[in-house]
Amino acid sequence: MPVKYEYDPKLSILHARPHGELSITDIANYFHEVSNDNKIGQEIIEVVHFDDVVDFRFSSDNATSIPQQYKEVQERKKIRATIFIAKDEIQFGIARMFQILFEINDIKEGIFVVRTDKKAENLIKEIRV
Repeated sequence: MPVKYEYDPKLSILHARPHGELSITDIANYFHEVSNDNKIGQEIIEVVHFDDVVDFRFSSDNATSIPQQYKEVQERKKIRATIFIAKDEIQFGIARMFQILFEINDIKEGIFVVRTDKKAENLIKEIRV
């Protein structure tokens, strides 16, 4: 599966690690798997690491389905926030596109884009306060 994930139950953090060529289908499959994974608790913080993605196989046109799919997993798992770690310009652009699509679809709070792991760690501390 092109999106692997690890859940830390003590910290209530879900680390998503897409790799290779990432498609809309891969993202939908990830959301479905997380929604149905009983080991993942609620009130989690999701951290998406784009480090190992070599190509994003979708456009802004076909990415419009992602917010609705995200809403479903968000409702089931009560995701408090999603943090995209985007270290290069393409990753950053994709993460910002997701952020904007989520805002357009009334997912206004809890979607963040950062450049470094350290900024993600600091943001997690702020969210938990």
